[in-house]
Amino acid sequence: MAALINKRIRAGSLVEVVVALVIIMTVFALSLMIYIKIIGASFSGRKLWANSKLKDVANQVKKEHRFKDDTINEDELIIDITVKPYPQSSDLILLELEAKDLNGIRLNEYKEIVLKDENQ
Repeated sequence: MAALINKRIRAGSLVEVVVALVIIMTVFALSLMIYIKIIGASFSGRKLWANSKLKDVANQVKKEHRFKDDTINEDELIIDITVKPYPQSSDLILLELEAKDLNGIRLNEYKEIVLKDENQ
C-alpha cells in the first residue's frame, strides 16, 4: 500500500476529458433525435382509424355511384368528398377523400381513380 501512495498514477489531461465528454454528448444527442423522429413519425391509432373509414366511404361511394362533391359527418370525423374529371381521360374520375377531426385538423387523405359509369 505504501508503494501506491508514493507512486503517481498518470491521469488524463483536461483536454482529453473534455473531448471525450463532447463525443459522448454528441452521440447521446444524435440517438435521442433519431428516437424522437421514429416516435413522431409513426401512425397513431386515430390516423389508422381515419384511413380505414376513408376506404369504407370510398367503397360505399363507388358502390352507390354517388360521384358528387359532398361532406359527411361520421363517427367524430368530417369526411370531404371531392370528385373531379381525370385530366388524361374522359372515362375516368378522380375521387378524393379527406378526413378531419371535429377541430378541423387533417388526419388523412385518400385518392382513387375510378372508371366512369356509362349511365352518367
